[in-house]
Amino acid sequence: ITSTLMQRAQAISQRILSGQPPQQWPQMRQLAQQDLTKLLTYDETNGEAHLLTAKLQTLPQGNREQGLKAASAAIKSFAEDKEKQAEAFMARSGLREKPERGEHCHLDNDHRDIGGREARVALSVDDTRQP
Repeated sequence: ITSTLMQRAQAISQRILSGQPPQQWPQMRQLAQQDLTKLLTYDETNGEAHLLTAKLQTLPQGNREQGLKAASAAIKSFAEDKEKQAEAFMARSGLREKPERGEHCHLDNDHRDIGGREARVALSVDDTRQP
């Protein structure tokens, strides 16, 4: 059931996040979010579901708190997948009012694919910096 919920949420979200969302995107986001919420009741460690939730909440009228929580969960889930973790950091930064201290992004022109644009983001966190 979780794979079906994820597939449906991804299909709906792809149309919304593609750059040219249909007029009914708020209702579509609600449908996708319902599937993701249900999926996370079965598997709360699903990084893809957390990441997609965070991305959906970056849209206008999104739930900032829910998005931040989802992005942070995705970051934790993708500890071994730096590309996915970078996507989660990007989503979280889009939900924050101020940039996060100690986060550094750089682009790698050899590997591209973030948000429909051609770029790869490598992110490292340096918690040793003083505020």
